[in-house]
Amino acid sequence: MLVRKMCTHARHLPAWKGWCSARAAGLALAIVASGGPEAAAALEVTAVVIDGHEEPIPARPAGGVPAAVRVPSNARTLAFRFREVRDSNVMGGDARLRYRLDGRDDTWRDLPAAGRALLWFVDKEGLVIGGLDEPMPGETPGWNGSVETSPYAPVSLHAVAPESTFGVVVSFLSHNGERVVGCLGIDEMQLSCARPGEEPRVLPLSPLKFSGGVPRPQSLPDGWQRVGTRPELSVVRLRAAHEPHPILAVEDDDVKRFGNWTVTSRVLPEARSGDTVTLAWTSAHSFGLGGEGVATYEGLAPGTYTFRVAAFRAKRKPIFGKD
Repeated sequence: MLVRKMCTHARHLPAWKGWCSARAAGLALAIVASGGPEAAAALEVTAVVIDGHEEPIPARPAGGVPAAVRVPSNARTLAFRFREVRDSNVMGGDARLRYRLDGRDDTWRDLPAAGRALLWFVDKEGLVIGGLDEPMPGETPGWNGSVETSPYAPVSLHAVAPESTFGVVVSFLSHNGERVVGCLGIDEMQLSCARPGEEPRVLPLSPLKFSGGVPRPQSLPDGWQRVGTRPELSVVRLRAAHEPHPILAVEDDDVKRFGNWTVTSRVLPEARSGDTVTLAWTSAHSFGLGGEGVATYEGLAPGTYTFRVAAFRAKRKPIFGKD
């Protein structure tokens, strides 16, 4: 699809008559539905939105020539609506959508998305009475596509237990209702509880322990449970560094449902009002949105650009056998 920014102040798009001057901006948009060997999806750009006014996408001419749309030179904001078109008869997970505007972007861009870490306080009845929700956005530094081999970054949450606190609940999840897809690896978990005048009590949640046999992707670590709307998205993987050991992971390829790892006990450790509770862990993750999205650009200078949309799917390589 070709979108050209012409030197005209008309609100509506005039008929195509060529360039106005050497300084007129031409905006060429090519829809590219591939981003590597894992990419597989039918993609559709549904509209170009110019300063809040939606313009439909014209039919693509024969012979592979992109369709043409013109944009007034005084346009301040240009947005593109796009989506993955799914065939209900085709099996497979939802793709992660990425986009780029050649001439403006140096690399593929993700639609903003984040995983979640939860630190909740509960009373004697197990009711949540407070806590924190820590987002884990985008990608961790050095992400290479795998929770087994990517570098891990330290993360921590600190909160003061409210009145009537009896225990603490820890949970890691891919999302909670958003259209997030991506991968999350959690390692080196530790929960501590500090009280004035006393030594902090520390409960290590890593390394993971298993009741029997060699851990597999669907094994259940002691003290943890799978919850969420698709519990099977929560798996056990084998991290390579510093020596091979099992870790918690969530591999989410479903824009409507999510995976979640949660501790099975609500007293981890016993906490009282006024205690400072710290949850620390290391994370390797990469999150984006699937289904549909909007890419917005402001203040584009005169020139020619190519807008690309691609669908990516995670490459899964289980280290300890088949799922």
